[in-house]
Amino acid sequence: MAISRMPLVSLCLGFFMIPLDATVVTTALPAIGRDRGRQWVLDGYTLVFACLLLSAGSLGDRLGARRVFLCGLGLFVLASMVCGLATTLGLLNAARVVQGLAAALVLPTSLALINASYPERAARARAIGVWGGMGGIAAGLGPVLGGVLTGWIGWPVIFFLNVTVGVAAIVLTLRHVVAPSARARVGLDLPGQVLSVLAVGGLAFGLIEGVVWAYAVAALGGVGFVLVEQRRRHPMLPLSLFRSKEFTGSVLVGAAINTGFYGELFLLSLYFQHIRLLTPALAGLALLPSPA
Repeated sequence: MAISRMPLVSLCLGFFMIPLDATVVTTALPAIGRDRGRQWVLDGYTLVFACLLLSAGSLGDRLGARRVFLCGLGLFVLASMVCGLATTLGLLNAARVVQGLAAALVLPTSLALINASYPERAARARAIGVWGGMGGIAAGLGPVLGGVLTGWIGWPVIFFLNVTVGVAAIVLTLRHVVAPSARARVGLDLPGQVLSVLAVGGLAFGLIEGVVWAYAVAALGGVGFVLVEQRRRHPMLPLSLFRSKEFTGSVLVGAAINTGFYGELFLLSLYFQHIRLLTPALAGLALLPSPA
């Protein structure tokens, strides 16, 4: 049976911005560093995205995936405009934090909407495959686009890429993506959300800043999260999912890929431009074989 492609196009465009924005900045970092200072331009986005991803998925279940998806897209577009127009380091970093929040809203809800838009098993599998492939394409294009645009025009223009993509995703979603059927509302798992933020946020902050206390916060938050989720009637992350070898294996593989790939892009971009003295455009091209 033929299926409509337009919902998939809409949702893939929204997801496309997330890995694009995570990688497009890597080749622009040295230029941003000269102009504004760069540490939290990348880390602010990453930290907030990591902290709020689980909570955003839970929020989508409670308020409606389509509504949260559209709110995330709108917030991403506005924050991207502020990033491109920012004249101070504080404003740029604050806008990047908002982008991280928006990305956390978009990612889980886009996948939930794909599940709802393609209920037939084979069609859903194909749609999820395309959705994941778009993330790979965005990650591959990001360093090249970031380097070329930074070298030819200037780093602020890289943030305006999101404006065009985001507006198109909003329009297509409003026209072609139907809100899933209402689900029975369950209580808000506030303890689980707070503990997940402490666990993931502490780990991410510890890796960024190299401070021991952040790892202690992450460990306490992680242990507390497991204990709380085991006792919740409606946990935000059912721990029974990890009994599935397929689920657990996918989580581990995804963690390995993201840790290696995004960490590599950050370090190699600095190496190519600071040590090998390549231009941003050439550094982006030098990074292309990695995502390929």
